[in-house]
Amino acid sequence: EHRMTSQLNVDTIVDKAGSGGTNIKVGNDATYVSDGGNVTQNTVQGLTKAWAEYVQSGTQTIGDSFNVGSLTDNGTANTSVNFTNSMSNTDYSTSGGMQIPSWNSWIINYQGHGTGTVQQVVGAGTGPTQSDMDNMYFMMMGDLA
Repeated sequence: EHRMTSQLNVDTIVDKAGSGGTNIKVGNDATYVSDGGNVTQNTVQGLTKAWAEYVQSGTQTIGDSFNVGSLTDNGTANTSVNFTNSMSNTDYSTSGGMQIPSWNSWIINYQGHGTGTVQQVVGAGTGPTQSDMDNMYFMMMGDLA
């Protein structure tokens, strides 16, 4: 059997109905070539599955997000970030940040690590003091259900 390699050069990919690229699907085993060109990696595994920017102080509100449907105020400095689409298991990675009021040492502790929600709890790194923050940031990587 003889196989030929080919290259496709296009400006725009559209779905078969011709309505645009919004319905294009990428399989969960799709790969891309690394920047150096020597390694391939799984495209879907490398995508951020959820992120949010939200206000924790006062009435908790989401400024902007992806795959975050709501917040739950669990008390001072304690917020559950609730996903629109759940993760397949609890073996995912989270990261976050915050705009802090001063250069004091503050930390984010993750609790309640579930498939549909995770808690971000803010506290001072030097003790048990907790305080709501104006700008909180969250992102997650892992496997969607």
